[in-house]
Amino acid sequence: MGQPDLDYTAPEVQNSSKCSPLSDMFSLGLVICAIFNGGRSVIEANLSCATYQKQLEMLESNLNDIIDRVPHQLQEALQNLLEVDARRRPNAQNFSMLNLKTLMASQIM
Repeated sequence: MGQPDLDYTAPEVQNSSKCSPLSDMFSLGLVICAIFNGGRSVIEANLSCATYQKQLEMLESNLNDIIDRVPHQLQEALQNLLEVDARRRPNAQNFSMLNLKTLMASQIM
């Protein structure tokens, strides 16, 4: 088995080999960031575990650098997806409901 791309890996997967659907939500957040960041993840580990840990510590700062490029309706949900603590992340159903409510509110305004 090959080395996973750490640039899109959730912290709990890398640090303790624990994977859950919430890990996928973190990865989704990183993919969304890459879409609005010229195709580059906000974590650039270059397959290095040590670099991954350093980048993870800088995640909030890196996210703040690109958040203005993300549509306003998605910003809060994206920040929730990138919670380092998996227990604080939305699951897929909650994420879809958050975005639906946000989009509906923006349509009303």
